[in-house]
Amino acid sequence: MNKRTICFVGNSHLAALKLGWESCSSQYAEVSVDFFGSQADDLNELDWNGNSLVARSPRIRSNMAMTSGGMEGIVPESYRYVILCALGFGIHPLIATYAAYRSYAHREYAAAAYLTSEECLDESAFGVLESTTAISIIKKLKYSGVKVFLVPQPFPSIDIVRDSEATVWKTMYGSQDIERELVRYSRATEKLVEKYGFIIMEQPGETICGQMFTKSQYSRGSVRLTENFDVPHPEADRFHMNVGYGELVVENVIEAVIVNRS
Repeated sequence: MNKRTICFVGNSHLAALKLGWESCSSQYAEVSVDFFGSQADDLNELDWNGNSLVARSPRIRSNMAMTSGGMEGIVPESYRYVILCALGFGIHPLIATYAAYRSYAHREYAAAAYLTSEECLDESAFGVLESTTAISIIKKLKYSGVKVFLVPQPFPSIDIVRDSEATVWKTMYGSQDIERELVRYSRATEKLVEKYGFIIMEQPGETICGQMFTKSQYSRGSVRLTENFDVPHPEADRFHMNVGYGELVVENVIEAVIVNRS
């Protein structure tokens, strides 16, 4: 079989990568790429139908066809690499936990309603990441023989700390607790990598500021995962990134798969 190089699979964050690929694809004539996406946790529905991963819902199959150029299901054996994009995996659910629970080791967020232990927070981090759509798909791909990379959800835009609305992200900015939660996230991720055998692709370093935020220029002008990729997110959206961000991620992925080529 003549395999295509890369299959990108993701939720709404896939839009930035697809546009990023269109922006830089001329530099990679030897690389063939397909994209499959649908919003939020839709792709939790993916399941095996013969040699294809297919969703039960006609709406989700339609979304996958829209992003892939007509294909409603993913045939993993047709690709050398599968790259999962976001799909719930990132530091965000850990920060949601931080908003409600704290340990004595935390320094900044005394407003958290419940006191718990560091060990409990570590177990929670592992559990919430293992329950994501990304890991669900990784489990289904376990015996497919395809090499799987995971690109986590990007950190929110630094603009979130300048918004008038009070959020846990504003509290985290400049806090000593940032390092603690980043380490917790890293430990949980390492355990999942060891358990399921995928490769993690960290957010491009040049896009990060304040340890856990994305520079403004990479979030402004982001678009929704729609047919023509021309519907912008609301100006106040701080969690989706733009074509510039997507291009950097795609370039990093291509460099990584060339290094890992086998």
